[in-house]
Amino acid sequence: MLLALTFSHGEFRSRAHVRGASSLGRMKPEVYMRSALLSMTARPMLLCLATALLAAAAPARAELDIRRGGRLWATIEDDGTVRIEGRAVGRIEPDGDVRVQGRSAGEVEPSGDIRRSGRVVGRVERDGTLRHRGRAVGEVADDGTIRQQGRTWGSVRNCCGDFASKRTVAAALAFFLGEFFGE
Repeated sequence: MLLALTFSHGEFRSRAHVRGASSLGRMKPEVYMRSALLSMTARPMLLCLATALLAAAAPARAELDIRRGGRLWATIEDDGTVRIEGRAVGRIEPDGDVRVQGRSAGEVEPSGDIRRSGRVVGRVERDGTLRHRGRAVGEVADDGTIRQQGRTWGSVRNCCGDFASKRTVAAALAFFLGEFFGE
C-alpha cells in the first residue's frame, strides 16, 4: 500500500493505492497530527511495555543479608558471592552449586538435599525446615527468621517466601557455618 499526503487549503489530502485501486480522502491537520503522533509513539511504548514484562518475568536475585544476634554475619550478593565480615569467602550459584575459596564444596539440589563432596549432610524442605540425618535442627521461616533447635538464631533480609531463597540460605548455613548441620 502506498500512501501519499499533500497539504492544500488547510487540509491534508491522502491518496492510498492498494493493488491498482486508489482512494482519495481528506484529513484535517489536527487529525493527521494526532494519527502521526500516535504511530510515532506506539512502537516505543510497545517496546517499553515488552521490556517491562520480560524484566518482571525474569527471576531476579536480591542481595541477602544474614544477621546473627542482630549483627551482620554474611551477605550473599546478587551474583551469588558470599561475604562474611566483608571478605569474599565463596559463591552460591543459582543452580545450587557451592564454591568455597574457589573450589567446589557441594550443592543444594533442587529437591532440597544438601550434599558436601557428594555425601548428603542435610536437607532443606519447602516449608523451610532444616534437617540433619532426618532430624529437624532448624528452620528458615517465610518472614526470614532463622531458628536453630527452636530458638531464634538470626534473620535474613530480602528473604524467604520462595524455596529458591530458602535453598540459598541453607547453603550458606551448611557450607559457611557448619554448626547447623553438626559439621
